[in-house]
Amino acid sequence: MIKTTVYSPLSGKIILPDNTQELIFSNRKLVSGIAIDPSDGNICSPFDGEIWAVFPTGHIIGIRDVHGCEVLIHIGKNMVELAGMYFEILCQIGQKVSAGDIIVKFDLKAINKAGYSIVVHIVVVKNEFLDNIEVLANGTVNAGRKLIEVSSKL
Repeated sequence: MIKTTVYSPLSGKIILPDNTQELIFSNRKLVSGIAIDPSDGNICSPFDGEIWAVFPTGHIIGIRDVHGCEVLIHIGKNMVELAGMYFEILCQIGQKVSAGDIIVKFDLKAINKAGYSIVVHIVVVKNEFLDNIEVLANGTVNAGRKLIEVSSKL
């Protein structure tokens, strides 16, 4: 059994999946995770790994650890409409990152002022090796705190 600790990529208030209406949680066969209402605009790598996806607008980032655990960080709702405005991408596909490295910055105040929801989803992409996903935190979380533990059968 391989265990991967997913550290919180941002600071804010945790929202469990049943308390959010975001579409990303509608099919839990594909993903599982939680959402965070951010208190600032920094997104950090949740573990040591490699960037495997970067959406051109900066609002979706995928990271994979050495054991194959894949996490998607999905920032906000309808962010495509902003076409990358208010986002600064600090990583690229194939880049090795360490837990805590800032990989995206966004202007929280400007996005809120523009009328968009900025809830950030941290989702574990399910695969045939995934055994269990356990949420370790609740309430308010700081970036870098243990958030999720993923158990995989390898």
